[in-house]
Amino acid sequence: MYIGMYLSSLFTKISGYFLPAYVGSMLLAIVFRNINDSFNLIKINEYCMDIISNLSLGIFLSMAMMTLRIWELSSTALPLLVTLLIQVLLLSLFCIFIVFRICGKNYDSAAMCAGLMWHGLGATPNAVANIQALGDRYGVMSKQAMLIVPLCGSVLIDIVAVPFNTYMINVFV
Repeated sequence: MYIGMYLSSLFTKISGYFLPAYVGSMLLAIVFRNINDSFNLIKINEYCMDIISNLSLGIFLSMAMMTLRIWELSSTALPLLVTLLIQVLLLSLFCIFIVFRICGKNYDSAAMCAGLMWHGLGATPNAVANIQALGDRYGVMSKQAMLIVPLCGSVLIDIVAVPFNTYMINVFV
């Protein structure tokens, strides 16, 4: 993580554009994991990784909910509620009529739709938690959904959108 933070700060020094520290760490982790999977440099215990990721997800979601000060949003409650209802409706229609059918009309596609719903309404950790809850309820974990939804979510949000949004902010501010 330190090397990734260093790479992000180095990018900021060279380009003049601020890049969040976790993006450099994430890019470095992607490169390391792909190289390690190809050459087996270090044995990674998947069971331990699952425990750490589940624990981290639980802590993150708990902290996010505990720091939410909903009373500060009271003046914007009605516009937020209308926006949320429209977002839920459109996202539901998109999942039911497009994503579910394109992904194969099976349990994996239903799990991907469950992940997409919570990714669209929250973030990647919400999507992962929702897919896990669906797997716990029906006793079948969709490996395909657990691979595709977090990967696409992290790629689209963290690796593409954050640097792009940061770049646009730096250009126009």
